[in-house]
Amino acid sequence: MKSKIFFILPLALCVAFVACGSGPVASNAPVPAAGVQAEAEQGDDVIEVIQAGQYTYVQVERNGEALWAAAPQFEVAVGDKVDLPADMMPMKNWHSKTLDRTWEVVHFAPRITKTGVGVDVALDFSKIDTPEGGKTIAELFAQRDALTDKNVIVRGLVVRVTKNVMNRNWVHVRDGSGEAGTNDLTVTTSALPDVGDTVIVRGDLHTGVDFGAGYVFDVIVEDGELTIE
Repeated sequence: MKSKIFFILPLALCVAFVACGSGPVASNAPVPAAGVQAEAEQGDDVIEVIQAGQYTYVQVERNGEALWAAAPQFEVAVGDKVDLPADMMPMKNWHSKTLDRTWEVVHFAPRITKTGVGVDVALDFSKIDTPEGGKTIAELFAQRDALTDKNVIVRGLVVRVTKNVMNRNWVHVRDGSGEAGTNDLTVTTSALPDVGDTVIVRGDLHTGVDFGAGYVFDVIVEDGELTIE
């Protein structure tokens, strides 16, 4: 089953983004770009902003180099810092009909937020207890070799939701454990929680899942069952 979705995910993510409105149209297929995925905690300096219909394009400076990203329209100004999510889709030779402009590469995201105003800063993990028979998210990462393909249980807060990609929802859950890279659990599910919901996740844990185009998950729960508390 995983081999069948290897090439589908990048296209599905792109379609989900473009279907939001009459935005730019890709001139060719997406290609991966190494070294552009970001941890949301870092923040990147915005050096240029273009508002185009339902979309916002931002050019950010990262390690002395410029990078273009785009997302559904949001408020941002030159000089702000933004958090670029790890699940961006790099598109080569991207042409915007609205702007009549072509970029060498634009990295599309389901959402871009200004640093310090994302949902994470408002979340209170103090009341998140490990469920009976369950693990913390940090423990899932630390014990991933032993837990591969085994059923796991975890409780956490929903910090991001990407709806209806490949006929499933992609939910990011945190419980306050772990550090950058080991504190965020991706869950694919038919459930549709809201950001800020407390959920119990049950499902089989998989490791080293490669969906193509640079989308490799060290730890992921696929087809998980979510109970909203």
